[in-house]
Amino acid sequence: MRPTHQPMDPKKRRWMFVFVLGLIVIVSVIMWMRRNRPYSVSEVEGTETETVVEEVVPTVAPEPFAVETVGLPTEQIDLSYVGDQEGAFGGLARRGTEGDLFTHVVVADLQAIDMATSYYEGWLVKPGVVDYFSTGAMFAREDGKWGLVYETRISSGRPDLFDFTKVVVTREDRDDNPAPSAAHVLEGQF
Repeated sequence: MRPTHQPMDPKKRRWMFVFVLGLIVIVSVIMWMRRNRPYSVSEVEGTETETVVEEVVPTVAPEPFAVETVGLPTEQIDLSYVGDQEGAFGGLARRGTEGDLFTHVVVADLQAIDMATSYYEGWLVKPGVVDYFSTGAMFAREDGKWGLVYETRISSGRPDLFDFTKVVVTREDRDDNPAPSAAHVLEGQF
């Protein structure tokens, strides 16, 4: 005689379904959180560098103009004032990649402004061609400097990001005009 298969009790089946579904939801949430958390990467001194991952990008730098970016290798340039203080050191810009992630960071020593009426905005410009894009509005850091962090996936946007070698910071009026102001505050070239 062959044993017959006994169907599972409906209560047990329901609890098993709820358990498996809950487990799937928990694993999905954890994976989403790991994929979308902010990272900062520090370089370890020496010719060979090691990547150290921290949970959150700090807004207060331990030294003046400390710049942290994601990825190695990175390029760093000085930004100079345009206008009255032309040529004077005004800040640093850095760019780099980690896998498919392109990161551009600016830390600058800029005047305090009325944030209700104006703001500082970063731009990456492709020299020789009228091609540029905004890297976003700068934010006031706790150490008195101004910062900007721009990140994008290379595969989902512009594969030519490294052709945009000029960094420009402008002072913009809050007038909903997306075009850059003609008044450049800082400039530099990778």
